[in-house]
Amino acid sequence: MMPKSISRSINSKSVSGPISMYVFRIPERDHEIIIFGDMHFSYTGMCKPCNPRECETITLFIERYAKTKKSLDVFLELPYVTRNKVIKKMWVNQIDTVTQRNVDNLQYIDHGEGERVIGIIGHLFRVFKKNLYDDETKMTGNVRNVRFHYADARHEHNVVRMIPSDVDRLIKQTDGDIGRIVTTMRAMIFGIDFASSLSSLTVRERQITFPFSLSTWRGRPVHKVAKQFLKLPAGEMKNKLKSYLEGRLEDVERTIRNIKQTKARATQIPLNDEMLIYIRTIIMDAYLLSRMMYYANLDRTVGGASIVYVGHSHSIEIVKFLRDSIGLQLISCDPGSNIDTHHPRRCMLPKSPCTPHK
Repeated sequence: MMPKSISRSINSKSVSGPISMYVFRIPERDHEIIIFGDMHFSYTGMCKPCNPRECETITLFIERYAKTKKSLDVFLELPYVTRNKVIKKMWVNQIDTVTQRNVDNLQYIDHGEGERVIGIIGHLFRVFKKNLYDDETKMTGNVRNVRFHYADARHEHNVVRMIPSDVDRLIKQTDGDIGRIVTTMRAMIFGIDFASSLSSLTVRERQITFPFSLSTWRGRPVHKVAKQFLKLPAGEMKNKLKSYLEGRLEDVERTIRNIKQTKARATQIPLNDEMLIYIRTIIMDAYLLSRMMYYANLDRTVGGASIVYVGHSHSIEIVKFLRDSIGLQLISCDPGSNIDTHHPRRCMLPKSPCTPHK
């Protein structure tokens, strides 16, 4: 007899915190993948009241699954941190200090001071900090069936401060050169001809662009994102992920050309900023999806689950990949409402059938 579907217990309560929720199922393993979308500011729009019989916060939702006998992987949009113990300790302390003010792109400077927070993401960091940065990917203590993963590989850091991501510096160093940007991004994601792609940059550009991101895979230099992709076993899943990400890189080329044409007509449009908003999501999504697929393949437990809590733009792309590229069954969802405003609904109750947010 197949174990009780996780989705049936999901539908029994509202989830307070995220602005969208999608539940996919891998039928042969009765494994659910639950994607939460977020906007990284304020707490407005949460379930009120949140009666424990009918509602639970996102942290209680995660903790409830962590206490079950099913295996669970939790992916949160929080910064990748080096394994160097000294730098790691200092940087985690710094994240702790600034979670109410800013963490790289999670700061929304156009909002009022009262909304200049990272909202639920900051709350998740504080609740799961020990699991995430001390026991990451280790099943230990009272949660032997759960692994926590930081999903955001865009960030760079040294002992003193967070520094701009690789893509930020690459674009600024190349002044928006389409060929050099896309070639280097392809190498950053797939590990293909990484040394060749860097040869198009000057020595100074290489030193500025990739100071902390290089790793080694089978004796050759790769970016940390590419290392995660290369760990995936060869097969149909890896090929589909590569095809999906290649499609997004092609979108980058078109986007840069369109922005350049627009800039030629209206020079006040910030070329670099617009490209960064669009492009940087790809680096994080490549790392997150590679990591998700790696651990889904590693864990063959029947009745398990994966929970992903990321920004809205990331969640939509992950939903597209799971539904359109690999054909997973979308069993229920709550696409949210008022998402295009600063006051989205943060009270999710997934239903079936459902229509994803476009």
